[in-house]
Amino acid sequence: MSGLAIFSRFPIKSVELIELFDSKVGMEDVHRRAAMCCEVILAQDASVNLVNVCFDEVYERFRTSQLQQLRSKIRKQVPSFEERGYILVGAVNGLRRDDYSDGAWDGIKYERRRQKDVGGICEQPCGDFMDNLLRGDAGYTDCREAAGYKNLFEDGAMVESTGRHMLRTDYILLSPGLQWAPPAHGYDVLPPPQHTHFCHHLVIAELRRKPQEEKGGATLRGVAPSGGRRVEEVPLGFGAVTASTVRSGGFAPGRSTTTTRRW
Repeated sequence: MSGLAIFSRFPIKSVELIELFDSKVGMEDVHRRAAMCCEVILAQDASVNLVNVCFDEVYERFRTSQLQQLRSKIRKQVPSFEERGYILVGAVNGLRRDDYSDGAWDGIKYERRRQKDVGGICEQPCGDFMDNLLRGDAGYTDCREAAGYKNLFEDGAMVESTGRHMLRTDYILLSPGLQWAPPAHGYDVLPPPQHTHFCHHLVIAELRRKPQEEKGGATLRGVAPSGGRRVEEVPLGFGAVTASTVRSGGFAPGRSTTTTRRW
């Protein structure tokens, strides 16, 4: 099973582990998946629900099944998350077709064919999973898109990747009903230091309460990593939540964070 953990500077009110199946069924490297859900208390009148995941990295059909299981089990095991909304962070491992130009998408196809020719386990890129997650029945919000960043991938240059494979597979997503939203340009990706071997980069989003829920101008800044990175960091200041930075080697000196990390 994937190792998921959540570390928080602030009190964690509850933790729920949700098992997800169907990953590489019938193969020698059967890998059971899970999602970790927790509510972090930021202040007397503010909390945030987090769900840390690592979906299957190879097969689109398994990711689809795991997402369906996750949503169904959240409704049963943690119904308050469904009512109040939650932040979904981690290695979602799907590709958004809108992130890539035609040339970049063709480059991914070529590389996947090359890997398969030398015995690699991979399938051709497909955007159906992410389309359903964002535009279909699930209806999540992609923090990168909501912060105003769209279509930055260019022919021959896959920029702003979130991992060593030069693809965007790690996301910060907001479920329907969540009363937080990213401001303009409130999103970033920090690559690891040179000469390190992290599989994933640090993904950061700043979230603010929506106007109808605003209380004292509260701001939530979340550092959310996925598979091998750090995920939600939320230092709390006077009447606001401000950000500190988590670096690949550990926590920045003198800064406090709330982090979700997968090993």
